[in-house]
Amino acid sequence: MTRVIDLGAGHGHLTRHLAEALNVDALGLERDPARVSTAQALAAGRAQFVAVDLFADAPDLGPRDLVVGLHACGALSDRLIELAVAAGASVAFASCCLHKCATAGRAPLMPGDRDALTISRGALGLANIVTGAVGIEATLRKNVEARTRRAGLRWLLRQRGLTVQEGDEMNGLNRRRAHRPDLLARALAVRDLPPASPAEIAAAEAEGQRVSDRVRRWSVARRMFGRPLEVQINLDRAMALASAGYAVEIGTLWPVEASPRNIGVFARPG
Repeated sequence: MTRVIDLGAGHGHLTRHLAEALNVDALGLERDPARVSTAQALAAGRAQFVAVDLFADAPDLGPRDLVVGLHACGALSDRLIELAVAAGASVAFASCCLHKCATAGRAPLMPGDRDALTISRGALGLANIVTGAVGIEATLRKNVEARTRRAGLRWLLRQRGLTVQEGDEMNGLNRRRAHRPDLLARALAVRDLPPASPAEIAAAEAEGQRVSDRVRRWSVARRMFGRPLEVQINLDRAMALASAGYAVEIGTLWPVEASPRNIGVFARPG
């Protein structure tokens, strides 16, 4: 391995660390030009950054590259595998937010009856939960409030005539914005929509609370099925790599208290 390629590099923290720790060239690939600008401003040593849409363009990879993704959300982990296998590159990633995909669901990478085994985005969201009383980035109470705001926002956008799937309400916004009481105003502004009237705000809050109460009644089932779902999808990814001739290891990387998204997959050509 002579080079690290970090897919979904963000502000480049992991890219810079790997370049220094492994003493190799490291290239961070990120879709958001603003994040790339920040990463490049912080760049030092052998780390460089490029803005690219990985779903539209294939970067120039080689068999001596290590392709990494730390919390490569949704379909990005599957795309990482596709790109690495095509180039014969090694792989190391921990996935996250399985529901973040442009399609209605996720089909398995392994051959078989793909239609029968496709998992909907709504079901994929079961894996994106924390089972403890305290969340990773906020308290349980604040996380419930954020989900309630998102449900109300989703309802309001649909009332405005938009087609909004689960999760689409946050398009154009950082997901942490849901922890702020100005979520409705900001979400409408980024879509160039008129501000909400007091009546709309009240109705959105009521609908968000209704949905939130209903979802919380399913919390036990979510805890039962979330983790097995995440394990199954990462096993599918590991088996797809193995079927391509890779030597694969899969396991947990850190305690769930640090982050519940802790399943790592490591693979190199056999």
